[in-house]
This record gives sequence, structure tokens and C-alpha cells, in this order.
Amino acid sequence: MLRKLLLSFTFSAIALFATAQDRASNALTKSEIDNMTWVEAMQDYRVNFHTVVDKFETEFTGKSYEKGHGWKQFKRWEYMMGQRVGETGVRPHPSVLYNAIQSQSSSNEYGDWRPAGPFDAPSGDGIGRINNVAFHPKHNDTIYAGAPAGGLWVSYDDGQTWQTFTDELTNIGVSDLAIDPRHPDTMYLATGDRDAGDTYSFGLMKSINGGLNWSPTGLSFNVSNNYRIGRVVIHPDSTNIIVAATNGGIYRSTNYGQTFNLEQSGLFYGVEMGHGDTLFATTSGSSPRVYRSVNAGDTWTQMSTGLPATGVRRCEIAVSTVPGLLYVVFGSSNNGFGGLYRSTNGGSNWSLMSSTPNIMGWSSTGSGSGGQAWYDMSIACDPLNENTVYVGGVNIWKSTNSGANWSIVGHWYGAGSVPFVHADHHHAIFRSGTSQLYVGTDGGVYKTVNGGSSWSHLNDGMNITQYYKISQSSSDTTVILAGAQDNGSHLRSSTSWSRVTGGDGMDNGVDVTNDNIMYTSIYYGDFYKSTNGGGFFSSINTLSASGSGNWVTPFNVDPVNGNTIYAGFTKIWKSTNAGTSWTATSSSDVSGGTNIDEFEIAPSNTNYIYVLINSNIFKSNNGGSTWSNITPSGGLSPSPHNISGVAIDPDDEQHIVISISGYTSNKKVMESFNGGQTWSNLSSGLPNIPANCVTFESGSSDGIYVGTDIGVYYHSSGFSGWVSYNKNLPNVIVVDFEIYENEDLLRIGTYGRGVWQSPLMAGSTAPPVALFMVDPAAPCGTTDTISLIDQSQGLTTSWQWQISPSTYSYINGTTDSSQNPQVIFSATGGYTVTLTATNAYGSDDTTVFQAISVGGATLPFVEDFESGLNGWEIDNPDGGITWASTSVNGTSPGSVGMFMNHYSYSGSGQRDELISPALDFSNDTLVSMSFEYASAYYSSGYSDSLLVYVSDDCGATWNEVAAYGATDTSFTTAGAITSSFAPSDSTYWCHASSSVTCPTIDLDAYSGISGIRVKFVAVNGYGNNTFLDNINISGQTQVAPVAAFGGDTAACTGKSVTFYDYSAPAPTARLWSFQGGTPATSTAANPTVTYANAGTYDVKLVVSNTAGIDSVLLTNYITIATAPLAAVSMAVSASTLCIGDSATATATFTNGGMSPSIDWLLNGTVVASNTTTYVNQFADGDVLAVRMISSDDCVANSMVMDSTTFTVNARPQLSLGSQGYVCELDGPQALSGGQPVGGIYSGTGITNDSIFPSVAGVGSHWVYYTYTDATTGCTNTKKRAISVQAAPSKPTVSQNPTTGELEAATPAGIFTYEWLDDNMNPISGATAATYLPTANGIYYVRIFSNILCSNVSDAFTVVNIGLDEELLNGLEIYPNPAQTQVNIALPGSAQIRILDASGRVVYNQWVEQRTAIDVQQWARGAYIVQTIQEGTSTHVPLILQ
Repeated sequence: MLRKLLLSFTFSAIALFATAQDRASNALTKSEIDNMTWVEAMQDYRVNFHTVVDKFETEFTGKSYEKGHGWKQFKRWEYMMGQRVGETGVRPHPSVLYNAIQSQSSSNEYGDWRPAGPFDAPSGDGIGRINNVAFHPKHNDTIYAGAPAGGLWVSYDDGQTWQTFTDELTNIGVSDLAIDPRHPDTMYLATGDRDAGDTYSFGLMKSINGGLNWSPTGLSFNVSNNYRIGRVVIHPDSTNIIVAATNGGIYRSTNYGQTFNLEQSGLFYGVEMGHGDTLFATTSGSSPRVYRSVNAGDTWTQMSTGLPATGVRRCEIAVSTVPGLLYVVFGSSNNGFGGLYRSTNGGSNWSLMSSTPNIMGWSSTGSGSGGQAWYDMSIACDPLNENTVYVGGVNIWKSTNSGANWSIVGHWYGAGSVPFVHADHHHAIFRSGTSQLYVGTDGGVYKTVNGGSSWSHLNDGMNITQYYKISQSSSDTTVILAGAQDNGSHLRSSTSWSRVTGGDGMDNGVDVTNDNIMYTSIYYGDFYKSTNGGGFFSSINTLSASGSGNWVTPFNVDPVNGNTIYAGFTKIWKSTNAGTSWTATSSSDVSGGTNIDEFEIAPSNTNYIYVLINSNIFKSNNGGSTWSNITPSGGLSPSPHNISGVAIDPDDEQHIVISISGYTSNKKVMESFNGGQTWSNLSSGLPNIPANCVTFESGSSDGIYVGTDIGVYYHSSGFSGWVSYNKNLPNVIVVDFEIYENEDLLRIGTYGRGVWQSPLMAGSTAPPVALFMVDPAAPCGTTDTISLIDQSQGLTTSWQWQISPSTYSYINGTTDSSQNPQVIFSATGGYTVTLTATNAYGSDDTTVFQAISVGGATLPFVEDFESGLNGWEIDNPDGGITWASTSVNGTSPGSVGMFMNHYSYSGSGQRDELISPALDFSNDTLVSMSFEYASAYYSSGYSDSLLVYVSDDCGATWNEVAAYGATDTSFTTAGAITSSFAPSDSTYWCHASSSVTCPTIDLDAYSGISGIRVKFVAVNGYGNNTFLDNINISGQTQVAPVAAFGGDTAACTGKSVTFYDYSAPAPTARLWSFQGGTPATSTAANPTVTYANAGTYDVKLVVSNTAGIDSVLLTNYITIATAPLAAVSMAVSASTLCIGDSATATATFTNGGMSPSIDWLLNGTVVASNTTTYVNQFADGDVLAVRMISSDDCVANSMVMDSTTFTVNARPQLSLGSQGYVCELDGPQALSGGQPVGGIYSGTGITNDSIFPSVAGVGSHWVYYTYTDATTGCTNTKKRAISVQAAPSKPTVSQNPTTGELEAATPAGIFTYEWLDDNMNPISGATAATYLPTANGIYYVRIFSNILCSNVSDAFTVVNIGLDEELLNGLEIYPNPAQTQVNIALPGSAQIRILDASGRVVYNQWVEQRTAIDVQQWARGAYIVQTIQEGTSTHVPLILQ
């Protein structure tokens, strides 16, 4: 993925600014700052970080912590921002991050990132924060959700699955989304985070293809404006009008977003569309206001009558479907419930409906005061019932009487019988025309279809979790622990995720030896432990410092020792029994009462611990007992920024690298190779954004990864500088690293997109580099087990070992193809080992001559300690100060020696031993040993000693052969020194001393014996230091060597061949003879030879030492063949294409070897490697080349190429009009709107350019219009969605036995009616749910849904219509026919109903004895007079003339 936003047009200088006014000034006055609340100050980058913290502390000082009062939300912000501002508190200009992303190169990205999850909400909790929810206006099942740090997500199945297309935006924060109701593929995205400011806004983006690609609008802020967009709306009738509410004012466009004008100044937070051209907007801050526009946003007026002027903050508005009726909810000054107000006249006047209970608080009863209205507040009015209102805060509440009374319908943990809905509501919206409510919370999207009686979460598929820290198993790659903001601590086991502890999840860890032991934590350092692999966690309540740490309190498991854990407060606390008990590693704080931000323990030596506190780094080399400040100084000082991360080389506790937060260029990464004594700056080439974490690639690579606010960068000696390691990774904040070296896997925790993983750089695309070590390299005898340990660089998939001579066996189930085989030998002597390491990209081999010396290393033996201990062992009985490798002056060769620090060692009489590997004296006589040393003593009263011992039974027993006292004038090289001694030049060493000579010890008594070991024993007298170097053991060989050699027996002309001398014992001289070779002779141990001509040749080796001479001649040993030629050819599926077509290129090669290297180059740039096929789309004139580098050592021309040039024709330009919708029961509907004409329509249910709705089925379908250009043969296809709407269920008809009316029974919903006669013709005027027939016959009713999809009932037959011959006794109706008045007389009383010819009731009264009815205004025609008395009805016709 590119580190830039891929825009569809070029940014111009004008496009970087809103066309409206910029803020008048970037500076704030002291008065302005003083008058701000802590919330207002937090949301304005111009206010110093420390000022914001002080305002918050003033507000909360003396108050006990209460849930739901905004405390946690502030602490989250404090943690994230505090890492980025450092000591000065100056907050970063929002443009810095934007500019850093825009400046990054768009080429040469490395890595291969894939999300590891969580993809579904871990069981029992949410997935991440959602700022808004939106609906597609034509596709019922298409919904959108915007995450503040995770991008815009779309679901085409009502939230069952999700996907995102915004990973390449400069910023993947989303505040709101507006969709054009007439052209739904057009939508506008408000970038940033409206409620918490986790991400900045760079303006309003626009998509015209349903969100697949995005372009800037005229509201493309220069990020320096510090604007944030709260909400955006589109005028439903004039969709050229776009209105956005920002903290810089209300902006309006009348040309589909091309340009915007500032229409109203103010700190606006919300905007809602009213009826017609009316809009409403709300402001935030300590004096929130409501505004109205009646001319589509052109001008605005404040609405204040009846609304509070003081004591409130922030408000949100909801518009009902009833014109003029709307609601506004306020937060109080303490962020609790400030009241719900209703207007029935479009906002001109308002009435307070309620101010209790506290529906902004956390309680399920509404008790308590305060809340966090500044952070979470939402409101929505049911479109089917204007009196039903929902308000969201920490929880969600419902009123069915316009806000007069409230009931809770969703609670943050499901208190009592209240349904669970994740805490902290940011948006609430009804699906249009329904009572289905969707809400966006800190946990994701939730939905109710039954008025809040139950809720379903719609979060599966969104990868948007904001993690603080991650950890993993050291043995099982599937096990991941992660601490999430808002959503607890998560565990991945296999591929499924679960929430294992609650709260805000913080640091965590998995025991290094037992995956069943896991640890999680919450804020300020409260820790939890599981002993059953995460099945259950219990609190670790034995740590006295718990609760007093940082917001994210650092925690580590020991990298070597099981059950050992550490926690960082003002001290490092350590437990060696998995948290049962704890002790502080030091009596004093690391740094004067300040909490530790981060720390790491060295895997190579757990006594080394590095601690980070603000802008300082401290080191302990004694397990945390004492600390030294090793912070880089001068021009390398991190101050004023915080050191955000430290990594320790797994193989060298002195090799460390730190990452630095903040926004000072060229201060991002520093490296030290000596434990912080000196530092070098590795920052050049990194973008000027916070570096958050750092890690070594480890193994044999010198690579370093750094995680930043915009992704991952990589540095090694293989590159000239830092390279982007962000291929396929979103523009996301990286907060933590984990490396699984054995699987070549790098993992990151991100703040907004969960956990991601990629192969390491070292093993991603190259053949391995074969390397190995032997342990022990010089075993004492044939009973010892030897381990061959693979240390190959890169990803190795197979191994092949060769050992010569063949007197050995593999044991313990290992073979010559095991990665780390174990071997025993049946004969003493030297053995040569070869390892061939292979992966999919090729192989490499390495040979070490006499890598193993069974019986001990042969003489001469020289040790200068330049490459480590090399088999030497250190015995340190008291675990205190002991022998250590150190840099020294004055010795040659090299500058490394061994050092015994007697000066600091108070343990008088303690013995520390430096023991050699096994040595083989069996072929030698007159053996002696010399060594170089430098020594001083403190005074005569403090005497240290150096003793030398020899063992002839591999260390079972020892004999003292020399003893030296530090105060002896014949031994000390520096005399008495009362400060810590270190030799400053060669005169302080015995070899250049004027007073002493270097010792030579006679070891002839051990001549002829193998299994010899030598040890130097330092006996401490609390004196001064001793240095040791350049140990040399030699003798006179008494056995002549036996000549032997090896090497390749086949090669090609012009290629190098290496021969290896296997003679034993080692000769002191040799002479090689190579028939036909160059050189013809050599005296090297392992010479390299080339042959110019093909043929078979002899090789001869003569070896000698003082005891004799031997030779070996191998005739016809090597066969040389003529080097073949390599070749590669390319075939393409087509070289003439249409734009967008793919072509497949196939490479065929000869003499490429077993693993040739293949590169595909497009216009000279490598685009693919190590595949014989390449598929891509091409541009006109593109040149594709294939390059092969043969792995066959014999070829004469290792690199060959072939190429093809492509011709690409344009596709025809098409358009396709909107297809709208059809109804399920409609017949075939002809399709149209495709241009140019003459194309073909296709899709589900489409035949002969018509759609058959019953075949297509209910739902959204694509209509494809395909047109072919007759000249070029290029085709193009345009698609538009068409919706097949479900028909309502068939209605049924029944007749009321009392009234005789026909009644239609329908499914749930709102319908219109049409009554039909027996010919299925509509009956004029019969459009009610009932109909009174006037004649016997067959009748039907047709119902129409709100989108005019219809269904018809079965036939209903009426047979009971006729004039009653026996009227009620005494009933009179006169005159009949009538013109102006009808008189009705009857004995007693009855219900009189008069119905017109369409069955509509025009008169319905209870009549006592008689009545006169004025019918002058009635339509002339036939009527029915219905008399209902005691359950009996009579029908009499009435005629009006």
C-alpha cells in the first residue's frame, strides 16, 4: 500500500484550503484559555498539554472516581497525547502528520501485511468505536459505519459481514457519511474523529462509485486549520447542496462539493435536515446553541426561546417526521443530563420536557449526577411515532411520551434485566420509514427491531480494534494476547478471539515456558493471571504497588525463566512464582518517584534491564538492584520528547536501540552497541512523525523495525537507509511489535485496525544464507553429544548436513535432514561440516573445515576473545561479579579481552573460573602455554590472586600449575592504584612492561593426552582489576600428518572450485598441484581453482610437519565440462489489448539450474519475482521484460532477458441511467438508459433486455450494460443496481355480519387500498380498508405498499344484498326520493348509518324516534340507509334527485 492517498486529481495549492475564511488567528489569548473547560482545551491543539491536564485535575480533584463521568476517556487521550508531546507539553500541529504521509515515496514498499484480527467481536464484548451509521437509500440491506481510527466500513447484508475501501486514505478516521438519495453511488465522507479527536480531519472527501475510490472536495482543509467536521447532510431534493457542520463554522456547497462557502461562524458540532429547505444545526462548548436555516443553509438564525442559556454544554438535535416537531438534548455543565426540549413550531419556541433522571450517567436507574456528554451523546426520533425518542449516553434510554418520562432499554453491562448494549453512544439513526434503530457505540454497531426489548450486534467482519499492547506465545504462533481500548483484553487461540478480562485492556504477557500461564492488566497496573490457557483469569492481589502505575503500566514476562514476571511502577517489581509474591528489585526508585513508562529485559542476560521514564533511559546490569542513566546527550538528546520504546539485541545485551516520540525531525531512532555509553543516530530518512516502538529483526540479520503513527519502517545494512515496510498495511498507528523468529513472522498491534502480521524482511523473498554453529565444538571424547545448530538467515524450509570423515552417527531421532541434528563420534580427530539450506527461492551452502575437534582442539591453540568466548565457560559460584568480556587498549591483535573486576567486588575469597574448551595434546610434545595480562592492586592489604589449573580428564579433576599474587612485584604491571584500573596502553600489559614478563607455563607433563582443559581462577581480595588476553598453547608435533582432501569432483569451465585440506594432525606446510588448473599450485589450506578447458584432471596434495611428510594423488579426480548457455523466452496471451484487460506472460528458460532467480520488469522496474508467469493490466506502449539469473554454477552467461511491447486500445465510454426498483409480482420490465445504444443488458433474471422480477427474486441486483466497439473490438460494461421489492403478503377479505361491510386484513405495515369488481376493475372511490357493497357479486381488494408494490386478495362472493321486505315496525323514511331533506321516524331508538355508492359512510348517528337530515350538499344518486337495532340490521335504498 502506498503511504499517500491515491487521489483522482492532483492537489493544487487552492485545494488544500477551504474556500471559506481561515481562522483569524492561530494563537489563543490567556483569557481565552482560562475561560475554556478541560473538554474545550483538550479538543484544541493550541492549548498546551500540561494546561489541559491541570484543568482536568482541577475539575476532578477531591472527587472519587465514578464510571460514566468522562474520566477514562480523558485518561485515554492523556496517554496517547502524552506520548507525543514530551516535557514541553507543546501539542503537535495537526498538519505535521498529514504532511509526513504526503511526503512519503509511493514506490518500493516491502512487507506483505495481512490482518490477524479480531474480525468478529470477541465473545462477550465489542469490536471497536463507531462514530456514525448510514443507510443506502435504495438498497435496504446496505449500511455503512465509520470508525474514528479504522476507516469507513460497508455491509451489503445488514451488518452480517463488512468490508472497507478506505485503507489508503491519508487518515482512516471517519466522523460522518452522507449519501446522495438520488444518486446513491455519490457520497461524502467527513474525515477525522468528532468525539475524541483520535485522528485529525483533512476535510470532506467524495466518492462517485459507492465508496470504492475517494477524491477531495472544496472543503479540503489545510490541516493547520485544526478544523473538525461533526456532521454533513445533503439536501434531499436539491442534491447539489451539501452542508457541513465544523468547529470552524457551517460550510455550504451548491455545486456538488466543488466549492464551499462559510455561511455561519461558530463551533458547530451537528447538522440535521428538516422538512423542505429547513435545516437545524447545533454547537458545542460551554454555551451550546441551536440554529435554523429556512433557505437550504444559505443563512442561519439562532433559536433560543425556551432553551437554556447557561449551565449546559453540547447539544444534539433530532427532527421528527411531523413537520415542525423536533427535539434537542443538552448535556449539563457537569456533563450529565441537561434536559430534553421539544419544539412544535420548527424551533421558534421550545418546552422543557424533562431533566431527570440522569440519562447521561452510568447507572441503570438514572441515579447520580454528571456524566460524559462531551464524549458520548446521541438522539433519534422514531419516524413512525413522533412521541418516541431515544437518547444515548453511557447507556441508551427511551421515552414514548415526548421525553416526559424515560426507561432504560440498553445498559453497558446488562444490569438487571436490561439488555446489554456496549457503553458510550455516538450516533443513533432509524432506518427510513421503520422503527428499526441502529446505534454506534464504543463497541460497534447495535440494532433493535422491537423498541429496545432486545438488541443484536452487527460487528462481525470489522477489523477496527484500538490496541495498546500485544504479546504472544513463544512456542505457538496462534496464541496472541492484546489489550484493547474500550473493549478489555483479547485472546486469540487458533483463529478465534475472545474477551478474557474487561475494562480497558492494557499490557499483557504469556509465560515463556508454559502457554497455560497468561497475564493481563487494566489501567494503573492491576494484573490478572490465568493458569488454564485463558479459560479463567483471577486478580493478582499480592502486588502492593498495584493501582499506582501509569495508565498503561508496563509488564513483562522473563524471556528465559518460567513463572518469572516484572511490573514497572516507580521501581521494577519482580515475582519468581507467577505473582504469588513480589519484591522490588531495588530499594530506591529508578528516578525520584516518577513512574516507569516502559522496560525490557535482555534475553541474552536477564540481569540487564533497560527502563524508560519520559525522555530518559536507565540501565541495570544487576537485575534491577542499581540503575544508571544512559540517556543520549548533546545533539542526540531525545529531550523534550519521550523515549517511546527500547529493543535489546537478543544475542547481545549491550546492543540496544530506542525509538523517540514527538515531532522533531532527525530524532526518531538511536542505537548503542555498548549499553548506552555511546549512541549513534539512525533517524535519517524517517518521516517526521512519532516513532512508537522498535524491535530487532534478530537472528543473523542486523535489521531494525520501527513502528510509527503511519506504519512500519525497516533499516539494515542491506539498504542505504530506511525503507517503507507497509505493503498492504493501512495508514494506521502502530503501537507494539512481536517477532516470531522461528516462523519468520512479524506482528504489530495497531490503534484502530487490530493485529496485523507480515513475513520478516530477512526471509521474505531471498534464498537463505547458510550458517551454523557447533556445541560443543571441541568435545572431550567420543561419549559427548554434539549439537549442530542451524543459524541460517532467511526463511529456510529444508536442511542437508554432511560430515567428514564418516566416523559418526545421528542420535535422538535426528537425521542429516533435521534442522538441528545431534551427533556422536566413534573416533577422535577433526571433522569438517557442510550445511546446505534451501527454500522456495534457492539454496546456499557453507563448509567449516575441522568444525569439530573430538578429543579437544588440536595445537596450536590461540584465543584472543575477539569473537566471544568460543567454548570457554565461566563458573561464578556466588552469582556476583565474575569474568566478563570487555574492550581493552594496548593488546594486539584485536581490542577485546577478559576482565575481572576485583575493584568493585567485596566478596573476599570468592573464586571465579574461566575454563577453556577441551584441548587435544595427543599429537604433540614439549607443550607450553603463554598468555598476556594486565594487573594492578589497591594496596598491600587487599591481595587478589590469579591461579592456573590443568585437567587431563575433561575437568573432573584439576591440578594447579601456576599461582600469581596481585601485589607481587614480579606480577603486577601497574602497581598500586586506588581507582578502578584499566590499561590505557601497551605499557600496562606484560608484553610491553619494563618490570615484568608474560608467563610461559610448561605443560609437557600433559603431552600425548587428549581431553585437556585449562582454567584461570581469579581469587578475590577486594583489590583491583585483572585483564587477560591472547592465550597461546603450542607444542612440537610428534606424529606426521596423513594427507587427505576433499572438494567438488565436477565443475564447468570458468567456474571456481574450492578444495579442502582434511589432513590430520594439522600440517604446518602443504603444497597442492592442480593439473590443468589456475593456479597450478598452491600452499593455502583451502585453495580456489578455475579450469579453462573441459576434461578430467588429477589433484595432488603434499603435507608435512616436523614429524614427517605425506602426500596423496587422486587421478582423474575432477571432471570439467564446457559451460552451457542460459536462455529465457517470453510468450504472452495477447500483446494487443483493451484498457483494463489482463495479459498473461509466461517465461520458459533453459539451463536455469535448480532454483533460478526470475524477475519481471515493467518499464524497467521490478514488479514480480520468482514466478514463471506474470499477469497484469498494461498501458499503451508498456514494455514487459523477464530476467533470469541461473542458479546453475556452470552456465557461461548467468543473466538473460526477453521482452514484449504492448498495444492497448481505449474502451468505449458508456453511461447507464438509474434503474430504480421493480416489484416482485410485476411482469417483465424493459430496461433502458444505456448509451451508446446497441448494447446488451444482462444480470440475474434479465433476458432479452428485460428483467423478470419473479426470476431475479427479491433484493438488490446488478444490471450490466455491455457495449462492443466495432472498430477495436474493445468492450465495456457499466453496472447499476436495481431493487426487486417484495410484494406485500396477500390480503384477505371478510364481511362484517353486522354492518355488511367488506373488510381487508393485511400484513403488518402501512398500505393503501383499491377495491375491485368481478372483472378486476377498480370501483370508483373505493380506497378505504372497508367497502360496503351495493349488489351481490364477486369482489377483490388490492393493497399497495409505500413503494407501490401490490398484491390482490382471493375472490370474495357477496350474496346477501337485497331490500328487506319486513322493515322494523313503524320505520318511516320520507320523502324518498328526496332533494333537500330526509326525515326518518321509528319507534324507540336505533343506530342510523347512510352509505354512498362507493361504500363510504356519510352519516352515522344514534337516533331517538325521529330526525331530519339536511342533504342539500350531498351528491345526487343512490344511497343505502342502514338501521341497526338490537343486533339486527335493515337496509333501505334512498334516492337523492
